Amino acid sequence: MTKKLAQFKPLIPLILIALGITFSPELTVAKISEGRAVVIRLEDILIVIFGITAITRFLLAGKFKLKRPPLYLPIFFWLLIGTLSTLVNLFLQNINFARGTLYLLKEIEFFVLFFYVFYSIKNIKMVKQTMFSWLIIGGGAIALIIYQFVAGFRYGDYGQSLYKEVGPLPSGGFFLVLFTYLFSYLLYYFLNLKISKLKKVLLSIPIFSLMIGIFSSGSRAAFAGLMFTLVLSIILFAIKSRRYIKQILGGAAILFIVVIVVIFLLPSSFAPAGRFRTTFNLQNMAAEAVSPRFNISESQLQTVPANLKYVLFGMGKSVYLTLEESHNQYTRNLIETGIVGSIIFLILIFAVLKYSITAFLKRTDGLSVGLAAACFVTTLTLLFIGLTAEVFLVVRVMMIYWFMTAITMFVITENRPNNDYAG
Repeated sequence: MTKKLAQFKPLIPLILIALGITFSPELTVAKISEGRAVVIRLEDILIVIFGITAITRFLLAGKFKLKRPPLYLPIFFWLLIGTLSTLVNLFLQNINFARGTLYLLKEIEFFVLFFYVFYSIKNIKMVKQTMFSWLIIGGGAIALIIYQFVAGFRYGDYGQSLYKEVGPLPSGGFFLVLFTYLFSYLLYYFLNLKISKLKKVLLSIPIFSLMIGIFSSGSRAAFAGLMFTLVLSIILFAIKSRRYIKQILGGAAILFIVVIVVIFLLPSSFAPAGRFRTTFNLQNMAAEAVSPRFNISESQLQTVPANLKYVLFGMGKSVYLTLEESHNQYTRNLIETGIVGSIIFLILIFAVLKYSITAFLKRTDGLSVGLAAACFVTTLTLLFIGLTAEVFLVVRVMMIYWFMTAITMFVITENRPNNDYAG
């Protein structure tokens, strides 16, 4: 018993962080310019505590050499350009100190989480335990949403969002990332286990129930992302299996139709004033969501000074132009970090895609293939959502994205020939 507890102990910090990402309420500690709140969440505190503890143990052990995880170079340069641009513009007084510092530190935290998770995973068994923990946590989050609906109250502005989450995309995007990973995990790993069909069905239920979280958030972007995810995931599965391609693609088409039908049958009581019903009116989606956001992006770009240094290196994190948000990830990157930063961002994303698709095509074990496929699909989906939302800045979405990316990169490198960890 003691030995089993000792084996489970390294998993506890990861589970606590996962619980914080999923359920933590936001504690407002201050207000900055334009009324923006400075909030602290449970996972913020946990990452600081566990991070300092891990570094202390590492130094006390006398170890001064770490294996280099994938992505470390593009991550370094992405954080470097963001930091330099922010510091320069703080010096030039182009941005508010509290606002710029807050956004910069939050983005740094995403990658601190990535490295912490990567180095905390010790073996493949721990990967499986972590993924199963996310399955349980995701099911618990859906149970909370169902309870909120039955009890007749909501926290979100648009629908039955997560606890203390008022925006649609943080909640919907969180469930979208989690669903994409667990759906892929189901296709390539769970369904290939030598367990009974009943157990496979029982494992499938909480995974597919995650779509409730996407629907109930009321997020147009998350809904469109779900459609993108389902189609791309099924296509990759057909390519990898090389069998029953027609049946798989036919099943994907049927699944797509079922999802659309379910959407239109959902009651408007999910959201105030019938918001949920109009949210998924596909005829109005482009007119009501896409076009205005592109107009916002255009107006934001038009206000950027023509000075070469701003064009090349940006105006710093959180720069406020005509509006607080550009509603376009690529516009936001260009404004904040310029052409140089935009290129570095794309290099980082390309590295994620390259590692994941290479592993997907070359590996044969279900665990590696499933996580690689999920990482590839999730990243492309977020890039797609980024056309109308600054999704790579949304805290709850990025926390789970980089958490899962770290697990994927560990699995990809753990079984690689010669254990080559070069970035």
